Amino acid sequence: MVTFAKLEGPLNAMFRLGDKRMQYSIRNSALFAGITFGLAVFLMFPSFASAQIDTGSIVGEVKDPSGAAIPDATVTLLNESTGVSRTVTTNGDGAYQFSAVTPGTYTVRASAPNFEAAQHINLEIDVQSRPAVDFTLKVGSSSEVVEVSSATPVLQTESADVGGVVQAEQINDLPLNGRRYSDLALLEAGIQRNLTNTNNTAPDRFSSNGNLETQNYFSLDGIDNNSGSTNLQESSVQVIQPPPDALEEFRIQTRTYSSEFGTSAGAVVNASIKSGTNQFHGDLWEYLRNDVFDANSFFNKATPDVVTPRGHFTQNQYGATIGGPIIKNKTFFFGDFQIFSSRKAGSVESTVPTPLMKQGNFTELPTALTDSPVTGQSGCVVANIVSPDCIDPVAAQLIALFPDPNFGSSLATLGTPGSWTGGANYLFQAAIPNDTKSFDVRIDHSLNNTNHIFGRYSQYIIKREDPPWTSDPVAGNGNFATTYNIHERSVA
Repeated sequence: MVTFAKLEGPLNAMFRLGDKRMQYSIRNSALFAGITFGLAVFLMFPSFASAQIDTGSIVGEVKDPSGAAIPDATVTLLNESTGVSRTVTTNGDGAYQFSAVTPGTYTVRASAPNFEAAQHINLEIDVQSRPAVDFTLKVGSSSEVVEVSSATPVLQTESADVGGVVQAEQINDLPLNGRRYSDLALLEAGIQRNLTNTNNTAPDRFSSNGNLETQNYFSLDGIDNNSGSTNLQESSVQVIQPPPDALEEFRIQTRTYSSEFGTSAGAVVNASIKSGTNQFHGDLWEYLRNDVFDANSFFNKATPDVVTPRGHFTQNQYGATIGGPIIKNKTFFFGDFQIFSSRKAGSVESTVPTPLMKQGNFTELPTALTDSPVTGQSGCVVANIVSPDCIDPVAAQLIALFPDPNFGSSLATLGTPGSWTGGANYLFQAAIPNDTKSFDVRIDHSLNNTNHIFGRYSQYIIKREDPPWTSDPVAGNGNFATTYNIHERSVA
């Protein structure tokens, strides 16, 4: 899914290229041309309607003390972090609405001639929230302002969806093994993870109210962020997986959400990348795990006088965020990057032929081999031994690629007639690599009091391996041994 830009206010447009389930690799020239074209279209056609998947909205009414509507009252919405404001007027019924409101803390102010102005401060707007903020203006001078604090959450009476919002403070403060924000979805009622399913342990999977784990819908900045895969070789149901420090918040909806989310039967997860503010802000992090700091396990020391050393394990996860103003009260930037590198010892048990078997001697088998029925091969097998003249030279070179047994109780009986059990007799140990690199860049710009535009580019690179069963790459590519090199991109 590629979306070039989204405008808020009267422009209200969202453009998408291609099917929403498809991901495209974009060349730099095509990206530049596409963004240029998208911006030109937005400036030429300011009257499109859009969904507001990753934003909220505010509705309300302005009335006088008798309860009569005040038409043409001025209502101003001010973002307390960026200083960007928007203004609307009430209709004939005294009603107003701000749509496509970026998550944040706001002040809403209402004024009208011959009435005292009133304002609600510290109003928190979340993804997909729609609070009703009503005003009752007293007769008096418009220069006087009645201030109402909105520290107490405003009751959500405008939507019936069930779910909750996970704020940036919770995302950063709650412990996350692996730093995957979607794990916090487990805080919501009706969300659970099937820990008994070992066939696919890819992260970001959870069941909502009994639906399948791959039936959830993920959105990032209003853009489809689903891999569309069921085998999850991408290691996640999400395409872009931003670090927790880069998220403003995310909202999970589990029931009765809007029909705009009609592509899934499970939960809807809406995440939003942070935007810059009038103050520079950022952070650095490094999370380290290493076997040097770990104690050996009980089972590695269970046998007296025989201690199995711990397996090798190193993991580093580090990154940074930075955001701030380009033009104060006008243009803002935010960026982040994260690098994850892990090396973990893994063991693969296999069954390989013994040295005698690779020479054509199968006397270790507990059963007798029958002679070949193929014409010209009669007498090739005598007493479980294949005559050297009957062994194809190419086959002999191929079988020589297999390693000799190095593991198990069968080592003590190698060469003993009838001792073959078919059990695992070869152990291969290797450090399994798992590396990811990601970054996000976002620019927000206020065109005027009624129009706002933003753009974001994200990239997520995965390089990992499913280990082979032996060190020889020719013989050891079985057991689904695979090297994955996946590049994922998103433009909003």
